Amino acid sequence: MNLAGKNIKCIAFDLDHTVINSDGTMSDATRTVIEQAIAEGIEIVPVSGRAFATFPENIGQIKGISYAVTSNGAAIYNKKTGERIHGVAIEYADLHSILDAFAHYFHNGQITYEGFRCAGAECGICAVHTKTGG
Repeated sequence: MNLAGKNIKCIAFDLDHTVINSDGTMSDATRTVIEQAIAEGIEIVPVSGRAFATFPENIGQIKGISYAVTSNGAAIYNKKTGERIHGVAIEYADLHSILDAFAHYFHNGQITYEGFRCAGAECGICAVHTKTGG
C-alpha cells in the first residue's frame, strides 16, 4: 500500500463484521493493511459500539494504535494506557429509567454499556442495579 501524497491523517473503522469477521477473526490481509497504514504515519482508530473492556484482542495486539472510540461514540480511550480521555455520560437516574423502560427490547433483555451487562431491574450485577439493590 502506498498512500504517499494522499495526505491521509487518520483512518477510523468499525470492528464487528467489518474488520473483525463474524467468527471473531481478522484476516491476514486486513491486519497487513492496518500495519502498513501505521508504518506510513496514519493514525488508525477502531470504532465500535462495544465497551472498551470488550475490544477484541486481535485489535489490541496491533502496535501503533493509540486511540479507540467506544460505546457507540460515547467514549474515547487512550488504548495504550486504558484511560478514558473523553466521555459523554448519561446521568445515573436517567440511565436507570432508560434501562427499566427499554430492557425488554433487547435480546434476552440484555443491554451492554461501558463494560457491564445488564438484564434489567433484577440483574443484580450491573453498577445501576447493584447500587440501587435492584
